[in-house]
Amino acid sequence: MRYRIAMIDDSLGSVDLFRLITNSYSGHYKLFIDNRNFPYSIRTNRPLTEEGRLDKIPGDFYICSNPSMAINIKKPGLIDGLERFYDDFKGGSIITNKLFKSYLENKFKNARVIDGQLLDNQVQIFNIDRYIISNILNNYIGEGENVYFLTSNSYVLKNYILHRYKDKNIKFLGDYILKDLEDLGLKKGSSDSLRYYVTGNRIGVYTALEDYYKESIKVKTFNV
Repeated sequence: MRYRIAMIDDSLGSVDLFRLITNSYSGHYKLFIDNRNFPYSIRTNRPLTEEGRLDKIPGDFYICSNPSMAINIKKPGLIDGLERFYDDFKGGSIITNKLFKSYLENKFKNARVIDGQLLDNQVQIFNIDRYIISNILNNYIGEGENVYFLTSNSYVLKNYILHRYKDKNIKFLGDYILKDLEDLGLKKGSSDSLRYYVTGNRIGVYTALEDYYKESIKVKTFNV
């Protein structure tokens, strides 16, 4: 059986994780990005997290790769990697977005939780200047051994971060989500059925994505 899998986020960085998932598990995939309301972590208008909103998006499984969205979605079986992160957390630095930062500071009293919005903003437009990125990361990561990146945009930089900070124990939310999917027992393989939807400027979105991935990416709009 090829399941219908819907993934939601507010940022373009989710495309990187979405592509990895669709190349790992067979299924019918749709990615919904509410980029018009990016970032959800500082907005009061968060339509995709409203009660019952996901019921209007058909799917057998739902993935949310933004923790600030996930903690406000009342959907049984939502795949967000967070429980796996909570179990795995061994102290250290957590880089996430503003809303989830406040949530974690109440959950883990002694954790060093950092608002990573500045890094997210750089990735959102795929303006990945290595000099700027490296300075932001040096400030975020500090001297600690354990570092957890809990934003979908940071996943775009995963290989760069792991190469640059080989002496650190670095974890990414995207990998926790992939582990959650592995536990579902989905059929291995790639998908040829995937669609991208955004709420904001479609032209600007696919231009940024095509420049970054060097291939044609078709993007449609949807209303929230």
